[in-house]
Amino acid sequence: MYIKEEEKILKLKLKLAKGEKLTPEEEKMILERDPKGYQMAIMIRNMKKNKKENNKISSIQDKAEENYMKELRERAKGVYLEDTELKGCNTVLNVSFSGEKAEIGEISTQEFFRIKVE
Repeated sequence: MYIKEEEKILKLKLKLAKGEKLTPEEEKMILERDPKGYQMAIMIRNMKKNKKENNKISSIQDKAEENYMKELRERAKGVYLEDTELKGCNTVLNVSFSGEKAEIGEISTQEFFRIKVE
């Protein structure tokens, strides 16, 4: 009798883990006889459910990224880098503090690289 009952509970836990519907009595039976097994079955079911949802979200994000890149490629048509100059600069703002007031001094720009694209 004990083995048959354990077999039945195992089958019910498998059904629960797969996401199949159980009657309230069946759920109660699992919960009373094997609370940890019940929790594990619920966790497995939720993991499978979350995995499916994450896959849907991922495919939506992939499509959005693909559309965005397609739009960027369309916008970039006709844009050429010939005769373009790129330069990097640091801007320096000198501030001195005397008493309670801050005094703004010189503002200067220092170029640290220049690239000519031809």
